[in-house]
Amino acid sequence: MPYSAIPDRAIPYHIDGSVVVFMSTTLGVLKTFSAAEMLEINDFDFTAVNWGSSVLDNAGNVVVFFPELRDISAIFAVMDVIFVSGAISPVSMTNLQGSADTTNGVDGTWVNATMTAGYPPNTLLLDDWRKGLKTFTGLTGVKAIRFAAPTLTGIYADGLYVLHIYGHKTAGQTPDDILFLDAEDADAEFDSPLDFGDRPAGTSVIRQIKVRNSSATLTASNLVVTVVDPVDNIRVSDAVGGPWTTSKTFASLAPVTSSAIIYVKCETLAPPTPLGPMRAPIEAVVGAWT
Repeated sequence: MPYSAIPDRAIPYHIDGSVVVFMSTTLGVLKTFSAAEMLEINDFDFTAVNWGSSVLDNAGNVVVFFPELRDISAIFAVMDVIFVSGAISPVSMTNLQGSADTTNGVDGTWVNATMTAGYPPNTLLLDDWRKGLKTFTGLTGVKAIRFAAPTLTGIYADGLYVLHIYGHKTAGQTPDDILFLDAEDADAEFDSPLDFGDRPAGTSVIRQIKVRNSSATLTASNLVVTVVDPVDNIRVSDAVGGPWTTSKTFASLAPVTSSAIIYVKCETLAPPTPLGPMRAPIEAVVGAWT
């Protein structure tokens, strides 16, 4: 069965300088997510990160503050709630909004996302992070997004199982940056993840990418490109035949210059292993801009 398409880039908000909080509209910030907690809700195992059911006013929001303006276009989020009876259950997010000028998650002008396909389902099935992903319009050039905790009678917002955000930096933001290019498509910048599709177990496929220094004036020195794949199915190399490693270093990349081809290999494990990688980020870290 083919996967549904990913409409935009997955935002690595756990490592890009973003801040995630849970806040009450009457009490202010009640929890700031740590780096480890943001990684947990941005992964795929549906392990809940809770802020506690003691917030009884049921008027809370999860707020994500970005380090620069973003165009946000898709989301998958499932919240954890506790009933008065003590039962625990997943529920969907509601009331997704974005702001270009907020300073604290409450002030500023907030606009509603237009959820053309509705909100993500309240499910924890293995592949619903992709099948349940929902696109929307209306949140372009925003510095923060927020969505409401449940307000149903008899339940209390208690945490998040998962939060995946898709989008990209607004045009003109962060001019000194490293871009990922599709070497198989005339070096076009990727506008969605490099997708290996539905790979049978025990097979491999090789794709080609490049990185580009978008700065007009600064050289990117000690540029390290690293694969972050806990399953270890994804490796990189500077040759189509390997050797395959988890990282590649460029001593320098001049302004407005692209690298040589980086080969990316996806090799799924042999049966009886049932699954390959879900998402394996490739990070580009610059040692210094000079």
